[in-house]
Amino acid sequence: MIAHGDLGNVAITIVGYLRSVLLFTFYGSVMGALIVAVYSALVSGRQSPTGEPSETGVKHMKSPLRKALWGSGLLWVLSWFALYLEIYRWHHVTPSLHLSPPAPPPGTDIQARPGEFLIAVLGSSALAPAVFVVLLLRESLRALVRPPKA
Repeated sequence: MIAHGDLGNVAITIVGYLRSVLLFTFYGSVMGALIVAVYSALVSGRQSPTGEPSETGVKHMKSPLRKALWGSGLLWVLSWFALYLEIYRWHHVTPSLHLSPPAPPPGTDIQARPGEFLIAVLGSSALAPAVFVVLLLRESLRALVRPPKA
């Protein structure tokens, strides 16, 4: 049977677990949408029978590239905010980005390992800025190379 004091700890544990599941689900859906948007942006536009990109192809490509750019920017902000929480609020990571697991329970030699959410945060906080810069450069270069309309 659970004592009255333990019931509060159980509730805190359940709420913490649900919070982690919701954050990871939201984070995963944002990353999935970004992957789809980047893929759509990098695939060539439609071409006319002569082999030249058609006007509809150019219009078609502008939207996915912008969506990918916005998605990567959003993922950049979200991942760095989650990294801030991991460092300064939850203390799972040190400011030098080393993992800082809590001490093992007395009498055990169990070592804490990073979960999927922490691995996703660390990975996307490193990759999202690079993806954003690459997509921004691609859009800027496309604007420079594209000939003016007659």
